Amino acid sequence: MSKTGIRAVSNRYFRIALLMSILLVAGIPMIVFGAINLSKAWYWIVMMVLGIIFTVMGVCVMPVMWVQFAKKRALSRVAIVISGTDSVTIDILSDTLGKTQEQTRKDVRKLLQNGWLPGYAFVDQEDRVRRTAALDVHHAVCEFCGASFEFKGTDSKCPYCGRWFTGEPLD
Repeated sequence: MSKTGIRAVSNRYFRIALLMSILLVAGIPMIVFGAINLSKAWYWIVMMVLGIIFTVMGVCVMPVMWVQFAKKRALSRVAIVISGTDSVTIDILSDTLGKTQEQTRKDVRKLLQNGWLPGYAFVDQEDRVRRTAALDVHHAVCEFCGASFEFKGTDSKCPYCGRWFTGEPLD
């Protein structure tokens, strides 16, 4: 798993969510003290205005950041489980994570699309995630449309007709 990948994104959301939480907690007393001392000096007005801004940011942004952090953290767990093996099936992965197979497939797809799971790819019609370094490149002719193409692993989708190729490679 890449250090600049999903873990870094997850940590970024955590830091923002924590900052918004702190601003919310700090903003409320700033409003109160600023309002009490409003007539004493100009900086109390500034404190009250900053308190209002911090509180609004905390109320509006903080929940969204915590939810995003939780989602990225869940994806990070999927990436950690996958990176501990050369090959894992979706059913075993979903049992390990306590998720449905469709949700697990969706999570793995998201990790692969965003480049957060480098060195891995789906094989066997998205039923297995496998380290791509372990996959050899094969040449094949599609049994449906006759197109010649290259693929990695044991199963591939024909780039021309879109059907799954499960036959023997030419090489």
